[in-house]
Amino acid sequence: MERMQSHPSQPAIDLDPPVAPHPTLALVLALLAVPGSTVAWDLPLGGLWIGLPLALAAIVLGWRARREQVGKGRAAAGMVLAGLCIAQMAVWSVLSVTDASGQPAPASTLTFRELDRGATFSHIRNTKGPRQSNQQGDLFASVSPLADMSGGRIGKLHLDCVTTSGARNFLNSEMTCTAIATLRDGTVTAQFVDELDRTTHGAITGGTGAYANATGVFVSRRTKSGAIDTLTFGE
Repeated sequence: MERMQSHPSQPAIDLDPPVAPHPTLALVLALLAVPGSTVAWDLPLGGLWIGLPLALAAIVLGWRARREQVGKGRAAAGMVLAGLCIAQMAVWSVLSVTDASGQPAPASTLTFRELDRGATFSHIRNTKGPRQSNQQGDLFASVSPLADMSGGRIGKLHLDCVTTSGARNFLNSEMTCTAIATLRDGTVTAQFVDELDRTTHGAITGGTGAYANATGVFVSRRTKSGAIDTLTFGE
């Protein structure tokens, strides 16, 4: 009969040791989440890619520490601070979307007609010269009704020019001009050099309302009943 062999018992090896809680690290990450979600908010994607991961990590570590009854005060402080950071980022994200959607974007192209009928203008002569002349330093101011292409009134065009290249014949002079179109949903400002040709090109330099901070170009073509202006807005 074979003698039974005894084997000494081996202690069990824990292949998955518990993760030690880190309440202090949770608090530190929560503190770092504050500038990560405020100072860094103007970076691309706001502060979401900096503040949000830090705050989530702080909450996870704080929850583990609370569960293990280690550094409960630091863990709780880190969790509360991280939660406030996440709430702040959520509110700011909603407000950013609301502000972006609340401002109506101007149409990429806007066309209207300047009406000669009802327009007023003044030629302010600051120099002496023939009546048909337009000398350097002379001023020109006008207000014209604006209509859409179906004829409905949509606003006014205010124009002021200073003659920068004078001539004895008004049609041969050149003027530097600023125009402001007052429309129902805002104003558009433009600048150009008027060489008194049939077609004028200029730049859109700003605006208000629906056209706030507008940029782009415009083309004005003169017709028998008034100029037709086409504004093309930039992005």
